[in-house]
Amino acid sequence: MAKKELDAILEAERAATEVVESAKVKAKEILSAADKEAERLLQEAVEEAQSKAKSMLESASASSDALEKAYLEEAHREIASLREMAASRLQDAVMTIVTKVKQAL
Repeated sequence: MAKKELDAILEAERAATEVVESAKVKAKEILSAADKEAERLLQEAVEEAQSKAKSMLESASASSDALEKAYLEEAHREIASLREMAASRLQDAVMTIVTKVKQAL
């Protein structure tokens, strides 16, 4: 009877060892799959962040170009306005001088 009980205990121990080893293998597989998934998700996140950053830079660059163009156009308008004003004042000065010369004669 003791031999049967000892054999049963040994068989149960072998079965338990097989279950534990099988669980270890399965755990390693799950861990490996989780690691690969985490790496994939990280890569996707990095790519998405890079894409958003590139888009933001392109948008900022376009805004900067538009602002530069607007400021340049405004500067040209201001220069044209100043030229017109200077020409008008120069004309007034010439007329004043002509008038004074005529009065002097």
